[in-house]
Formats: sequence, C-alpha cells, structure tokens
Amino acid sequence: MLGKLNSLKFQILFVSFVVAVVGLLSSYFVSRAIEAKSVKTESVKSMKVLAGVAAESVSATKDFTQLMTLKTLNPDVNFVVLQNGKKVFASISNTSKNDTVSTSATVKSVTVVASTALQGVSAVSAEVTAVSATLVLLILAAGFAMSSLLTKALKEPINDAVIAAERIAAGDLSARMSFEGPDELAKFAQAFDYMAERLEESDASQRRFLSDLAHEIATPLNAVSGFAVALTDGTITESESQLEAAWIIKAETERLHNLLQDMRNLDALDLYSDGQHMAIDVETFLGDFSKRFGPQLRQKSISVTIQSSKAKVVVDRKLLGMVIENFLTNAIRYVDPGGAIVLHATEHGHQDLAIGVKDNGIGISADHIHHIFDRLYRVDEARTRESGGSGLGLAIAHSAALSLGGRIEVTSSQGNGSDFVLILPRKPRIRTNRRVAGRITPPTTLPSPN
Repeated sequence: MLGKLNSLKFQILFVSFVVAVVGLLSSYFVSRAIEAKSVKTESVKSMKVLAGVAAESVSATKDFTQLMTLKTLNPDVNFVVLQNGKKVFASISNTSKNDTVSTSATVKSVTVVASTALQGVSAVSAEVTAVSATLVLLILAAGFAMSSLLTKALKEPINDAVIAAERIAAGDLSARMSFEGPDELAKFAQAFDYMAERLEESDASQRRFLSDLAHEIATPLNAVSGFAVALTDGTITESESQLEAAWIIKAETERLHNLLQDMRNLDALDLYSDGQHMAIDVETFLGDFSKRFGPQLRQKSISVTIQSSKAKVVVDRKLLGMVIENFLTNAIRYVDPGGAIVLHATEHGHQDLAIGVKDNGIGISADHIHHIFDRLYRVDEARTRESGGSGLGLAIAHSAALSLGGRIEVTSSQGNGSDFVLILPRKPRIRTNRRVAGRITPPTTLPSPN
C-alpha cells in the first residue's frame, strides 16, 4: 500500500511535468506569433517613413544622391524607385521575399518601395522561452510539494489501518484507527472501526455462546452422572428412589438430545440454500399445527383459536414449520393452565403476509425483550428448564425467518401476553447473508385472545 503511495507521488510529478512541457511549447509558439506580428508592424511603420522621405527627395532633386545617403544610413533597407510605372533605380538586395516586409510612398510621378528583412523575433522568443522554462520549474516544484503533502496526508491513516489490521489478524479485536482528518479519510476510519467493533461483538457473542453451551451441557451431564453413580454404587437402594433417579436420567438425556437437535437445526440454517417452495394454504397449515400440539394444549387446558384469511403463500414448508413450531411451543410454555392462544394470519401490505401466534401468558418485560433472539437466552430460566427448552428456539425461528426472506415482529408486555408475528413475502425472495435483527415493537397491552 505504501509502495502504491510512492507510485502515486511519481504519477503526480509526471503529470506536472507533462503539463509544464505542454505549457512551455504552447507559450513558445504563441509568443513567437505575437512577437512576429509586432516586429512586422514596427517594420512597416519604419519603411513607410523611409519610403516617404525617399520619394520626396527623388521628386524634388530628380537624382538619387539623398536616396543613397538614406541607404548608407539604413543598410538593411532596400529601395526601388519607379517613375511613371517604370523602374529607374534599385538598391542591391540579398533578402528573400519570404522574410521581408515592404511598403511604398508616391510623390507626384515618383514611387519609392522600401523593404527590409524581419529582425529580432528569435531573440525575443528566446527571452519568452527563458521565462516559460522558469514557469516549468515552478510547476514541477509545486507538483513535487503537492505530491509530498498528499503522500504524507495519506500515509498516516494507511499506516494506522495496516497496524490495526495486523493487530486484528493477531487476535486483538480491540484495535481501532480513531483517525480525525479530511472527511473522506475520516469516513474510511469510521468504517474500519465499525467493522472492528462488529468483529469484537461477534467474537464476544461467540465466546458467551460457547460458555453458555458448556454450562447447558454440563448441567444435565452432572445430573446423569451423579444419579448413574448413585445407582451403580448402591447409594440409592429403595425401588422408588431408583425409579425416580431413572426418570431424572431419562429427562436429562432427552434435554441433551433436544439441545443437540436444536444445535443441528441452527447449523443447518447457517448453511441453508434455497429449498423447495410450494403453495401453502395458511389456514389449513395452522389447523394442522393445532392438531399436532393437541396433547400439550389439552394437558394445560389451553384453548386454541384460528383466525386466518383464505390466503396462500409460496414458501419452504419446512422453514415455515420451524418458525410456527417455536412460536407455539413458547406460547404453550408461558401460558398458565386455562389460558388461550390464537393462531392468526392476515394481509400485511400489498405483497406480504403476517402469520403469528398470540397468547395471554406471562408476557415479556422490557428488560428481556431485546435479547429474546440471542442464543441460549431464557426469559424464565426455571420454567424453560422445567419444560425441557434449550434456549435456542427463538434463535432458530429468527434464522429460519431470515432464510425465508422475512422478519419477526414481537409485541409484548409483562403480564399481558405476547404476539410473535412472522412477516413473510407471498413469493419467495433471494436470501441474503446479511443478518438483520428481529424487529421489536414497543410493549403494549394485549387483549386476551378469544
């Protein structure tokens, strides 16, 4: 990069040199033309005067004595005398017609033509050329100074960027440029620092996730290991206690299985490419989910209502199922016995469809709502663990929504239930890898679902 800066410096010098040379040549030819015209004008004036004097003399004296005196005094001037249209006198001329200037004067019947060679143009042009050469040197000096200043101005932020990039590559994600200067360079530094900040946040998030994951795995493993040892070493001897230990081992094993399955789902979504899209009748789709979760709903005496327009959507059925399944699972988990859930689908604008799950459960407080899409995040730790939740459900739903080209909107307030809505395009869109957070609607009070 710094080598390219030096190359830029030489390019500026080269351009300055070319501009100077073109300016020099242009000024040379223009000045030569101007000076030639000026010399010619002055010569014509002089010849006019001499021709007039000579014509007066010859007309008055009828001889060429005074004319010869004029010739002696002006050796570069040639005279030709015409009387009644006939040449009667001519001085010797060694000047070609291409570089001479001439004029004539007539007195009575005598006409005198005076001519001379153009002089002084080359000398004057040489002076102008000297001035132009000085200007060329000044232009080159200015170009050198400008290129040096530009190189110096660019070198500092580029050096900072190189150093910061090397620190980031070495693992120090706290490196920043923090450059203040011209707007263009300042924007570059801000973009670089923003990139580094996002990398640092991503790394910190990944570390937290791995730490939380280790804790999630360790908790059921410790329970399984502890009860297994107690069963094998004879610590637990009563049949009722042994049966309870076996049930705990089974429950914790299922919890581990659910966690691993959710991890696989997340990994699959990260590597997801467009699947098979098909036209789905939304009302029928929601009805199938209501039947599928019938046992869990009846177990907690939760009523379910489907409110859907006769809409169809072209979508990947598997991904849509992931989103609605996690919405419904969360609703069942956080609704108290005897509560109510509404599965709804409505038009959203001209091209989108809103499919959601609304409940009258415990709701989500403002402190938690902005973190619900984080991996392994739990609003109610005890309730989620008790129901076997992995803490990855909404993260899976969020990733699936992105893969569908949609987004998730959440409206919730503590004690008044929640409404999770997937905003989905009616026709499939090309998926981008850009991660966009789910949009959170400010907490509002939800009426109890019918």
